[in-house]
Amino acid sequence: MVSRRVPRPVLVGATVLVVAAVVALVAFRGEADDGPSPDEVRAVELGALGDGAPVRLGDLLTDGPVVVNFFAEWCQPCRQEMPAFERVHQERGDDVTIVGVSIDHQARRGLEVVDETGVTYPTYADPTGEVLALFEGTQMPTTVFVNPDGSVAATHMRELEADDLRAEIDELLA
Repeated sequence: MVSRRVPRPVLVGATVLVVAAVVALVAFRGEADDGPSPDEVRAVELGALGDGAPVRLGDLLTDGPVVVNFFAEWCQPCRQEMPAFERVHQERGDDVTIVGVSIDHQARRGLEVVDETGVTYPTYADPTGEVLALFEGTQMPTTVFVNPDGSVAATHMRELEADDLRAEIDELLA
């Protein structure tokens, strides 16, 4: 008969590895979940895209919460979700400010996406990716929901549909 018991040194070693991994994960998540402070968020400057002027995010927060949608010319899911953002902008524009932020290095590429998708909400530029990095965005599209006080309410790093956007906005306004 073959013994099916795991040798004690293997069991102890595996347990130590699992505990170490859990501790590292908790420590890492604790740092990542902190995000930018409300003061850092209010101080963010969004660059001009085309003929527009740069703006501080804090200036946009005076009218209520802000939804910041990062997009890029090469990002197909970004292009697909932008018409949904436009619909919600048309529906809820009095309650929340929706802005697009192109991370393209060349402004003309961001402007091409705006023209192609037909969005009318304000769009800005982040050609260096510094603003996206501040919000800990690691993939495209990334959408950040910001409370009027400058705190980050939620961040989504995936394509959003209109219903997803409406639900997050309802939570911001609750």
